[in-house]
Amino acid sequence: TDTQAAGAAAAAQEETGDPGPPKARRKRQRLPDTALFRYVIGPLVFVVYKGCQLICNIMPATVVYGFGRLLGLIGWYASSRRRGVAMRSLEIAFGDDYTIKERRRIGRQSFQHFMLTAMDVLRVPAIHRKGLWRQVVAMTPEEEAFAKGLADHDGPVAFHTAHMGSWEIASGLAAWSGSPCGVVYRPLDIPQLDAEVRRLRAAAGITLHPKRGALRGYVRTLRSNHWLGVIADQNAGSGGAFLNFFGVAASTQISYFPLYQRFQPRIVAVFLLRDGFKPRFHFSKFYTATCDPEANDLAEAMRLGQWYMDSLEDAVRLNPEQYCWAHTRWRSRPHGAPKLYENLGEPLAPGVLAAQPAAPIPPAKWRN
Repeated sequence: TDTQAAGAAAAAQEETGDPGPPKARRKRQRLPDTALFRYVIGPLVFVVYKGCQLICNIMPATVVYGFGRLLGLIGWYASSRRRGVAMRSLEIAFGDDYTIKERRRIGRQSFQHFMLTAMDVLRVPAIHRKGLWRQVVAMTPEEEAFAKGLADHDGPVAFHTAHMGSWEIASGLAAWSGSPCGVVYRPLDIPQLDAEVRRLRAAAGITLHPKRGALRGYVRTLRSNHWLGVIADQNAGSGGAFLNFFGVAASTQISYFPLYQRFQPRIVAVFLLRDGFKPRFHFSKFYTATCDPEANDLAEAMRLGQWYMDSLEDAVRLNPEQYCWAHTRWRSRPHGAPKLYENLGEPLAPGVLAAQPAAPIPPAKWRN
């Protein structure tokens, strides 16, 4: 009988030590998908956010920045994982150019600058509402003339920045120029906070396009002759192009560059830096590029992607403490290359960087 057969099978498994077919694993529910998050944690975070925003708009900017620096310092000492990532990223980028003590200082200040950008997120709405952007951002006459030239351009503008300095304040360049700007972003898990972010960005003349289907948002922005805001300096995963960043291949998103051949925007990269830890800012410089509509799309995308990485590296070398080193920028590796974020807290193993394939390496989807 079936019962006897099942019993015999169970006995055989017990006798031979065979565990039998693997049990199906139950898929873990993401925290944002739980009722606890939707009805308790999410609304509570939103209330805290609104309270912090109110305080940041009432308190003097110097006091807000002092609190932000303190939070950054706490984060540096409290998060051993992120501290280890930052130290490893600095080692990959600079090697022996800086001593371990100097890398610690740069990493610690990088955490502080990151938290100051979080403070900027809370302050940006009031800055735009009160028309204070130009008062907190210093520009030379040449830079102001260049920015006005962008504003007078009758076609689209591709505006690149990065997770460096205050990218939140940098986005105000488009609003100051009177130009609508489209930016790709990842929708937040808290609906109330997501709606608030969209509302505040809209008030500053910025349209947000969800990361899923981002290229459609890029097309709409460029076709409308608006500014396209691009922040694509982080790891792009195994599907990205491996471009040279500090002499090491880094996965970078280049899928949007063929659109430049079609729409021919003015292409610029700008990085807005703080004056030390003060709530005042200046541009590193304006980097520019042109796009050849007749070039091979892969070759042109690789060239423009490398221009973007070279521009960023130039700015970072001059102000390393204002870059976000806690991100695993070199996490994805070309096929067969040694990983770079193992054994954090220890020096890189000898020969690991030398064993990395040389950039550039095109994305696999374009190679096939």
